This record gives sequence, C-alpha cells and structure tokens, in this order.
Amino acid sequence: MDTVIIEGQIHKVGETETFNSGFQKRELVIDTGGDYPKKIPVQFTKDKCSFLDKLAPGFVVKVECFVNGNEWKGRFFVSLQAYKIEIIEGSPIKTEESTRNPQGIHKESTQFTTKYVGDDSSEDDDVPF
Repeated sequence: MDTVIIEGQIHKVGETETFNSGFQKRELVIDTGGDYPKKIPVQFTKDKCSFLDKLAPGFVVKVECFVNGNEWKGRFFVSLQAYKIEIIEGSPIKTEESTRNPQGIHKESTQFTTKYVGDDSSEDDDVPF
C-alpha cells in the first residue's frame, strides 16, 4: 500500500462521526505552510479517532497516511487514511496569546518536543496498527 508523510500546522480537528454500522471516522486538516500553503484533510478511522482527542489548531504535527483511491459512478476519489501522528511542536494548554494569535506556533524555537499520540508502548516500531 502506498504511504505519504504530511507535516504542518493543525488547521482544524473535526468531530468523530459514527455511522449506523458502528464505523467511526474523524477528520484532521493540516496547513502545510510555506510559499504555496495547502490545507490537506486526513481521515482517522475506528480506534485511531481518539489520537486527536488532545490536539487543537496550532499544533505542528507529522502524520503518516495510507493513500487510498476509489471509483464511484465513473469519478475517481483519493483519500488519506492516517495510521500514525507525531507532535512536533505545540502544547495542549491554550494560553491567551495562542487564542489571539494561533499562527504564533511558527515562531522560531530551538527546542522541539516529540511525542507519539496514542502510543503507550516504549518500543518504536513501524507497524501501522
């Protein structure tokens, strides 16, 4: 399966949607920044929806995703299904400055904190589930 890594600042964290079948999905929108910024939607499904519980706009993250393609009524669609997210920079505590200036996360910093969300094990592996 093809994969892609997206790094950027969280623009939006969606609510978890639950369907009649019990299937759950949640959308995260990442702003890539730079000269030609893009807002890229990424889906988290099933138990991975909880990875987004402690995240908010302004966090800088790295997300690893599977690239999926589907055809429906002669049209083709692409979706990115995330299986891993890493916090590059950010804090779960909202301050007055972060509320007034959500872009402030891009200020230069010499320290980065790296945490894996949803990974309670001490081993670092590349298994996507």
